Amino acid sequence: MEVKMQYLVDLEDVPKECKVLLDGIDLPEWDILIDVSSLISEGEIMNSVRELESFRKELYRIDRRTADVSYILKGYLQAKSAQNKPNISAEVDTEEDQQENLERNIRNCQNSLKNVETGTPEQEEEIALRELTEMIKSGLQTQIKETK
Repeated sequence: MEVKMQYLVDLEDVPKECKVLLDGIDLPEWDILIDVSSLISEGEIMNSVRELESFRKELYRIDRRTADVSYILKGYLQAKSAQNKPNISAEVDTEEDQQENLERNIRNCQNSLKNVETGTPEQEEEIALRELTEMIKSGLQTQIKETK
């Protein structure tokens, strides 16, 4: 029966622990394949099958251990990479901050509309739309930068 085991080590000790796991592997005798070949030639098929099954179990055990070490080392690299990245989640505005920014942009737009120079209604509308567009672009660019 196979069971999974786990234990905690410091991140910096992971490579050393992986080395211990690999050093604990007993490699099978590869000469067994020559012996099996001879057994087959001699007609000892049943003994050949037993030897091959035993050899395959050893290979499976080695494969399982090396796969474990590989996964552990991949996780180690991801953890090390994550340590070097800034904490982006701290920079993201909360919904409350986003709501405040939106309300501030609306107030600025309203103030701009009040401060439109007098002229023809068409000119006032054009100036108001231009200022409103610029404010929206500015607000969107700020939100995009904050999201990144």
